[in-house]
Amino acid sequence: MSEPLRRVSRAREIYVRWVTPAEDEERVRDAFAFNNAALLHRYGWTDAAMARFDQLFAARCAGPGASELGRDAWWAMHAIATAREDLDALDRLTREVRARRCTFSPDGPPVATEGCEGELCEHVPRLEIAVRFRRLRDAADALDATAEGPPDAERRERAERLAAQLVATVDREPRHPQIPAALHLAAKLLAVDADRPAAAATLYQRIVDDIAPWRGEDEAARRELDAVVADAHFQLARAAQRAFDYERALASYETLIGAPRFAGGDAEMAERRRDAMVNAALLTARLGRHGAAADAWARAAEVLDGD
Repeated sequence: MSEPLRRVSRAREIYVRWVTPAEDEERVRDAFAFNNAALLHRYGWTDAAMARFDQLFAARCAGPGASELGRDAWWAMHAIATAREDLDALDRLTREVRARRCTFSPDGPPVATEGCEGELCEHVPRLEIAVRFRRLRDAADALDATAEGPPDAERRERAERLAAQLVATVDREPRHPQIPAALHLAAKLLAVDADRPAAAATLYQRIVDDIAPWRGEDEAARRELDAVVADAHFQLARAAQRAFDYERALASYETLIGAPRFAGGDAEMAERRRDAMVNAALLTARLGRHGAAADAWARAAEVLDGD
C-alpha cells in the first residue's frame, strides 16, 4: 500500500473510531468504514475485511438505521466467500439475511419475502439452492472416490439417499439454473451406485421431457444443457435396448443422432453420437431392416473413418 493511501486510510479509521453517528454531520462515516474494509481485502487482509463488512451488514441490515450500505456489505462478503468457495460462509449469509429479516431500508419488506423486489430478493433463494446442490455434489464425489468394485449395501443406501435429496431440492426450485446438472447427477447415482436402473430411467425421462426445451443463458450453459440432454437420450436408449424394446431404443438413438443441437459439440458429445450411430445400425439389422441397416452402417462409417 502506498504511503499516501495509507495516510488516507488511517485518517478514515480515526474518523470512524472517534466520530459517533450522531456527530457525523457530513454522513461519511459509513462510507469511510466500507472503503477501509474494501482496502483491507484489496491488500490481502481478507479475514479482517470480512469482519468489518459483517459489522456494517449487522448495523445496516434492518431497523431505523437500515440502508443500502448493509446490502453492499452483504454483497462484498458474498464475493469473498464465492471466490474462496466457502460454502459455510455462503450458507451463513443466507441464514443471517433471513433471520435478521433484513430490509436494507427503514420501511422496506424483508429480503426473500413476498413483496420484496430486486436482485438480492431473487438471489438469496437461488443461493440457498446452489449451496445445497454443491454440498450434495461434494458428497457424491466423495462416494465415488471410495468406490471399489460392485456397490455394497451401504454404498447403495448412501447413493439412493443423495439422489432423493437432489430431487427434493430440484422440486423446491424447478427453474434454478443448476437443475439439469442436479437431475443428471441424481440419475447417475441411481444407475451406477444405487443399482436402481428403473428409478434412474425415470429421471432421465424427466430430463428429456422437462429439461430438453430449456435454453441456456449463455454459450457455456447451452453446451452443458445439451450434454445433459444428450446423455439422457443415450441412457434411455441403452435401458430400452437392455429391455429388448428395440423400437424405443432406436428412436432415442435417432434423436441423439439427428437433432441439430447435438451436432458440432465437444469430443464427448461426438463420441456419444458415434456410439449412437453404431448401436442404431446394430439394432436396425437386428430388426431385419437390412436396407435401412446398410444406410445406417454407411452413416456410421463416415464418422468412424476419421478415428
